[in-house]
Amino acid sequence: MTEFIRAFIALDLPFEVKNYITISLFELRKYFRYESIKWVNTENLHITFAFFKKIDKLLLINKFENLKIELTNIPVVSIDNRIYNFNYRVLYLKPDNYGFFFYIYNQILQEFRDYMDIKEEFIPHLTIGRIRNKLKPKEIDIITNFKLPDIEFRPKEITLFQSVLLPSGPVYYKLKSIHF
Repeated sequence: MTEFIRAFIALDLPFEVKNYITISLFELRKYFRYESIKWVNTENLHITFAFFKKIDKLLLINKFENLKIELTNIPVVSIDNRIYNFNYRVLYLKPDNYGFFFYIYNQILQEFRDYMDIKEEFIPHLTIGRIRNKLKPKEIDIITNFKLPDIEFRPKEITLFQSVLLPSGPVYYKLKSIHF
């Protein structure tokens, strides 16, 4: 029987990087009420390449296993120390080395174009929070002026995740990974 799932392909961040980001954001979080921003849980931090709303799980796994990601040199990725937002709805961090991200994205696009939920241009980003209620000017200033410490890491894998939506928030399950 066919099982349809929500899923995505992402650069899974190393555990130490996820913790470092979460700890770095503690100072910022204290300025916001719980109702203002839904912060991404540490274990869910990642950089998304492709999202699938409803797709056959076995088909997705098979196509993922066919991906050809050939890298001769794995770059060090730095995360910009500023926080950005999409239309005052999503708070995110930007990685550098766009060439690395676009290379992987284009490989994924070749295999999955017909199945992907593409709404806008691909912009590599790491979502850290979703804005629930309109922020006050003072809160926007706090975010704009907040700077994270330097973050650098060497990517190790891209991962196919299943996303299960629960009332408490999404839960991600690793289905397969491609190690670099």
